[in-house]
Amino acid sequence: MNRLYFIPIEEIRRIRKSVKDNLYLVEILSKIFRINALYMISKAGSGHIGSSFSCMDIITYLWAVELHCPNEFPKENCDTFFSSKGHDVPALYSLLIGLEKIDFEYIHKLRRLGGLPGHPDINTPYIATNTGSLGMGI
Repeated sequence: MNRLYFIPIEEIRRIRKSVKDNLYLVEILSKIFRINALYMISKAGSGHIGSSFSCMDIITYLWAVELHCPNEFPKENCDTFFSSKGHDVPALYSLLIGLEKIDFEYIHKLRRLGGLPGHPDINTPYIATNTGSLGMGI
């Protein structure tokens, strides 16, 4: 039987507190978020690994370094981010979970009822716009 693994939130917190260099932090976090996105996709039984992995470095840099988006909601207090390729949403979910903007328990709920949808949806915290068909951005 194959076992699925993920990086727990306690370890992500420890790394976020201990690594002071932004670029090194982004390098480490993007690897962690890839592992967690792979876990989510594997557990769900479907998802787009390539789309999720290919954007991870840039979205990690944007969310961890550039964007102003405090953990309190509503999203009106946040800089706006959206991806035109909705198939990369497991990457965004993994990042939002790792940055504690979405509850960590959602790591187990990709494409599940009461969980996280398979495409970005504005009913999910920090999702600015619905996307679906590739290339259908602004």
